[in-house]
Order: sequence, then structure tokens, then C-alpha cells
Amino acid sequence: MRIQSIDRAERWILRTTLTAAGCLAIGMLTMPFIVRAQAPTPTGSDAPYKRVYHPVSIIALAGGTVRHTHVEVGGFVTYIAHEDDGDLHIRLCTDPKIKVMDRNRCIVAECIPKMPCPAPEMGSRVTVHGISRFDKETNHLWGEVHPIEEGFW
Repeated sequence: MRIQSIDRAERWILRTTLTAAGCLAIGMLTMPFIVRAQAPTPTGSDAPYKRVYHPVSIIALAGGTVRHTHVEVGGFVTYIAHEDDGDLHIRLCTDPKIKVMDRNRCIVAECIPKMPCPAPEMGSRVTVHGISRFDKETNHLWGEVHPIEEGFW
């Protein structure tokens, strides 16, 4: 048999060739996954990356059951205030008749100075896109969309 008569130099060449071929084959198999894992690149000056916002209810966000970071929430504006830190607080509730903060049926949506937005009208129905979080500050303890990345009113 020819395989038994391979000398040391031939074995080294064969082993090196097979190792290189194996690495190349593994590289070819993993390359598509590496390419797919990269974030999409916008093309052209008018092609911003389009983020996906998950529709959630005020009840779910107020109750702390939302697991998405980027959310879309709709509700009625029942309170608007400009805070000392420059944020615009907009309380959104399930019912336009709610006059005080009901932590089970309301959330706070905030525009920040670096991403300003105009104040919506009291009582109007609005939808906001932004980052969901829970405000643990003393006297707050409510669900929030902070900051608002897009507002529709």
C-alpha cells in the first residue's frame, strides 16, 4: 500500500495541507454567520437605520411585565411639566379622566434636552416610541418611556 510507504516529509506536507484545507472549510462555513451578525449599514444620506419598536400597553409597562427595551405606547395626556433637569414629563394614562398619578394605569414619557419635543395638548391621545424603564427615584416608582425617541401627536 502506498499510504504505508509515505516518508516523514510527505506526512508533514499531507498533514499541513489537510489542516489548511480544514481551516479554510471552517472559515467558509462560519463566514456567513459573521457577516449576518454585523449591523446593517444605511446606504445614502436619506437612509437612517429603522429601529423596531414593540407595541405594549400602558398596563403592561406600568405593571413591569414588559421585556422589550424599545417600545411603542399610546395613551391620553393627563399631565405635562417641565422639570428642573430640563426634561419634559408627559403622563400618559389609559383614561383621559385620570387626574393623579395612578401607577397601575399611567406611565411617564420624557423628552430630554438633547432630544427635545413639543408638548402635546392635554387630553389628547398620543403615541410615543422610546426606551422603556422603571423610575426608582423616591416618590416616583413608575414605568417610563425615557427618553422619547419619536412622538406622534
